[in-house]
Amino acid sequence: MEAVNSPSLLTQPETALGGLPAYLEILDRYRGLDSSLVRLSVEEASIFTGLAVKTLESMRAQGRGPAFVKVGRRVEYRLRDVEDFVAASRFTSTRAAKSARTRGLT
Repeated sequence: MEAVNSPSLLTQPETALGGLPAYLEILDRYRGLDSSLVRLSVEEASIFTGLAVKTLESMRAQGRGPAFVKVGRRVEYRLRDVEDFVAASRFTSTRAAKSARTRGLT
């Protein structure tokens, strides 16, 4: 994952009450816990990734996006899987991003 000081991460439109991006509040909430054991709600995953809840739903139906856990009718995401998804969505050029999108990786 990119450094916290990265401008691309600090300019997220969703901001918490303290003025920090909401995804940082999520990270702070689970600080010190094993991210492979922490499960996020769909709404938290939406905030963390910057994707709409409906987009995550569509990605699940298509077999794309972060891996998820289905507990009964409830959908949850492991923090580790969401972090990995965001890290895999990092590119150094628009050409590389377009190529990954064409191959269905993002």
